[in-house]
Parts: sequence; structure tokens; C-alpha cells
Amino acid sequence: MAFETSPLLPVGIALLTILIGIISFVFQIIKRRKDLEAGTPADDEFTKLAKVYAGNQAFLYSMYLWLLIFVFNSAFTKNETMIGVGVLGSGLIYGVSLWYFKRTSAFNA
Repeated sequence: MAFETSPLLPVGIALLTILIGIISFVFQIIKRRKDLEAGTPADDEFTKLAKVYAGNQAFLYSMYLWLLIFVFNSAFTKNETMIGVGVLGSGLIYGVSLWYFKRTSAFNA
């Protein structure tokens, strides 16, 4: 007996992705508005540096992610799934790296 996924699963994933994007957008607007009212710059030097280092780490680890995806490509039934895992995984790696660098300041500048 083969495992069959629900036809609503892709719709649910798409809606969840859109919802996360909208929530992130709203939080960014609220943060920028508070920064403008307080008279502080939207992105300070620390935030810019954290974004650069997070992007560097995300690029590096995304290459390893894509290598793993291509090694285990037989586990994916569709190419779209493989590409989706790679793109969403790369975005997740960037988000986690940015969060890590903002919280710990663990980069050498």
C-alpha cells in the first residue's frame, strides 16, 4: 500500500508560507515605524554586519544542504519537492544564522 498525501497539503503549505511572509512584513513595518518615531536609523552598523555574516554562513551551509539533497535525491518523489526543500531550507538557514548573530554577537569584525 503506497502512502498518499492529501491534495490539501500543498495548499496548506502555500498558505502557511504566505502567512509567515505577511506576519514578517507587518513586524518589519511596525519596527521601522517605531525607529522613525524614535529618530534612530532603521539599520545600524551592528545589524548590517550581522546580515552580512548571516548571509555568508547561509550561503556556505546552503551548499551543504544542496549537496545532501542531491545525494539523497531518490528520497524525493518530485523535483518540485526537492527544489522546495532546498529553497525553504536555505531561507531557514539564513533566518537562524541572523538570529544567532544578533543574539550572540559571535562574529569577528
